[in-house]
Amino acid sequence: MSGIEIAGLVLGAIPLVISALEHYEDIIGPTKTFVKFQGELDCAIRELRNQHTLFEQSIEVLLRPITTDQQLSEMIDNTKSKLWQDPDIEQELRSNLGTAYASYMRTVSDIQTIMIGIAMKLDNVHGVENLSRDGLEAIISQHAAAKVDGKLQKFEISRGVKFTMKKKRIKKSLEELQRYIDTIDKFQAKADIIATADELYKSDGWFMFTLPIDIIRENAKKLYNVLSKTWCSAHPSHSAGLLLEQRLIKKPKRRGSGRQRKHFAMDNCDTNCFGLSLLQSSTSTSRKWLDVEIRLMESPASEQQSGLAVQVRTSAPPSSSVTTALAPLPYYNPSQLQVVTNLCSILQRSCHPCIGFCLDSEGHLRGAYNARRSVACIDGGVTLQDILTKKLGTLSPRERYNLSITLTSSMLQLSHTPWLQESWSKADIIFLRAKDGFTMSGITVDIKHPYIIREHKQTTTLVSQSSGAPNDCSKIVALGIMLLEICYGLPIEELLLPEDLGTDKRPTEISHLQAARRWLMGKEGKGEFSFAFVKAISYCLQCFMNPTASLSSHAFTKTIEEHVLAPLEEEMNMLLLGPSAR
Repeated sequence: MSGIEIAGLVLGAIPLVISALEHYEDIIGPTKTFVKFQGELDCAIRELRNQHTLFEQSIEVLLRPITTDQQLSEMIDNTKSKLWQDPDIEQELRSNLGTAYASYMRTVSDIQTIMIGIAMKLDNVHGVENLSRDGLEAIISQHAAAKVDGKLQKFEISRGVKFTMKKKRIKKSLEELQRYIDTIDKFQAKADIIATADELYKSDGWFMFTLPIDIIRENAKKLYNVLSKTWCSAHPSHSAGLLLEQRLIKKPKRRGSGRQRKHFAMDNCDTNCFGLSLLQSSTSTSRKWLDVEIRLMESPASEQQSGLAVQVRTSAPPSSSVTTALAPLPYYNPSQLQVVTNLCSILQRSCHPCIGFCLDSEGHLRGAYNARRSVACIDGGVTLQDILTKKLGTLSPRERYNLSITLTSSMLQLSHTPWLQESWSKADIIFLRAKDGFTMSGITVDIKHPYIIREHKQTTTLVSQSSGAPNDCSKIVALGIMLLEICYGLPIEELLLPEDLGTDKRPTEISHLQAARRWLMGKEGKGEFSFAFVKAISYCLQCFMNPTASLSSHAFTKTIEEHVLAPLEEEMNMLLLGPSAR
């Protein structure tokens, strides 16, 4: 049974539980000991109705981007509809939810388990005898309530029905049920992204981030802090490279046909997982990097505050049909992984091509496990500075645009984190993965997957939330310089003139700014820069004199998206894919 089919059964079964609880007093009869419990039960029934509405709304949000209005209406109004078993809808839901799909459906199956436990205490109800074998389907197929004129009809439960569950067990089951349905809210962040993508499809905008930037930044801070805490004390410093990912949902260039569904190109990235490369060993002649992934596991409380969809449950549902489809992952139960106190010792003895860790809700790093990712890496790595200064090859047009978009989106995600506290340059960008296949450009590294390198020193302190709105002009100008270098294939140092240098005859930020402006103006007049690169670079350089250039401001961040990201993306699509279909 597919995950979406189980969600349909749960949606149809909650009213059954409500009806059963409403008959509880009729069956037991009013007694003195029951009066207090009856008040609690009435509150629970009201809350359960609210939770049913919440769950229904969540399902609607998930299904809206992948179904027509008619299909959505049929599925919500009729939980026995064959559309709940449609493999195409199931596959598209998997695609839209990405890595959140498994956790979402495990929560749904936990809700199913609770309701099965409650329903099994109903006697003289057709289908109950097969609940343990067939699950909720056994009773829903006989008693599913449908909507009439938009109103959900009650289950017809006779007064002869016996409800044998004890009061304490009912209260416990309702508390668990409410907790699990509340857990659905954690995945609403993912559903909200899908809903917003639906609006994006109708608008003139072209992209959005897979998670709010504030959440990505907080996660990046947690990641940096836990690394600082778990490095060994024997070495004065340690090197870590954070994989830079665009983390964007992009509006499709052409609208597909077929069932009128809307598709959005989402980065193939796990929103709750960060890729890293950690320096395993270093000698005078070589540096060996180890591929690492770290997954963030949040507590329910913090998830409700931040909107993260991260909780991985430890209890497996009893239904074999669900357990088989959602097999445990290596990090399924983080509490069973050992707390890491010396990260270096694990790195030194690891021989697996990629190892994984979990960052739990208490801020502890747990691991390690053998991650499933396997990529070909090169020894030592090649920096963007190496490519430009040593003339190691020529970036293809696609590589130039992709790298520029990745650096821009990464600046927005990592600004005001220790990964990008002040400024950055081409020396901080390193490529550690080998390029697939033969290349005529001479570049043998994978430009699509850059890392930003940072040194963790013994004096590093944990990062707390900063206050105020600092000026970010330096890091924005540095981005503009790198975009110019990427576009033209030359390091900024080769463009400097003697008059650009400071009083000590050394280059400064002003030196680079003057050289970039002069080069941009000269080449633009000759038509040697594309419109998008001219617009993006110019805007970054202009920010040097902007006192309000703060990436902590959502309004200013939008200007970077508008003047830097959007032109680069649109021009790349135009040049590489052709004009948009009308």
